[in-house]
Amino acid sequence: MRRYPGEPGLGRSGGRRLGDLRLTPELDAPPDELDDAVRATLALCLSSLGRDREGLSLVLGALAPHLPRYQRSMANCARLLVEPERQAGA
Repeated sequence: MRRYPGEPGLGRSGGRRLGDLRLTPELDAPPDELDDAVRATLALCLSSLGRDREGLSLVLGALAPHLPRYQRSMANCARLLVEPERQAGA
């Protein structure tokens, strides 16, 4: 999400819920150098809305590519935090 002069920040524009609504489309936008910052900010918004697992998943997913080892494992952990639990026997 790009801010323009005079545009209010998230703290002055309706709080965390609005931040969630405004930042979520950025995840589908073409990749750029701000992707990790968007994910970190969205994670804070999600956590303040009681959606901690989703927020943690975003942060771990953003962190995984920067790790010297265990990138795939960390990315899988991030995915499993938000993946619906499988039914027993499924």
